[in-house]
Amino acid sequence: MATLKDVKRIVIKVGTSTLTHHTGKSNIRQIKKLVAVISDIVNSGVEVALVTSGAIGVGVGKLGLRDRPTNTAGKQAAATIGQCELMFMYDKMFAEAVEEIVFGDNDSLSAIVAKLIKADALLILTDIDGLYDKDPHKDEDARIIPVVEEITEHLFEIAGGKGSKFGTGGMITKLQAAQIATEVGIPTIVMNGGDSDNIYRVLEGHQVGTFFTAK
Repeated sequence: MATLKDVKRIVIKVGTSTLTHHTGKSNIRQIKKLVAVISDIVNSGVEVALVTSGAIGVGVGKLGLRDRPTNTAGKQAAATIGQCELMFMYDKMFAEAVEEIVFGDNDSLSAIVAKLIKADALLILTDIDGLYDKDPHKDEDARIIPVVEEITEHLFEIAGGKGSKFGTGGMITKLQAAQIATEVGIPTIVMNGGDSDNIYRVLEGHQVGTFFTAK
């Protein structure tokens, strides 16, 4: 069983669907729980860089729009408003407890950050439990793949499909991020961010989500 334990520096990437309700508005309870868990992890001696999506999604909710803008101007307007909202919330909630917050809008950014800071691991929080061997929305026999030792074209094929209506990526972008990170020796875990305690479980050595082994 491939797990993480005794790491000292990690990158946590959290997706739009984890930060917002289905309305697109901020999920305050979820954000507070995430901030509390990350702050506690930092207090334990683990360095954490947070890469957060959600600027456009939060902006959509703040503006009261029904759907995510499709044109560049609309996306920029929503992102501008949403980013201010996210920065305000994070600044207030973290209260200087976390050393570094990096804002981004995709999964690959988190892998790049992990590479730049020489992280021991990359955790990608999303709205599903991990990488499935089939589309769980279409096949009830779909099962989580607990460990991936090699990212193949077949994995990209079964990971097809878009993310939530407020997010930008699906499992494909997470595979791309895992590929970037694992190729430079950084193990990556894709897991459900709906329960922030999953971060504790991972750092305690438990199997959570899909573990991509480092090369």
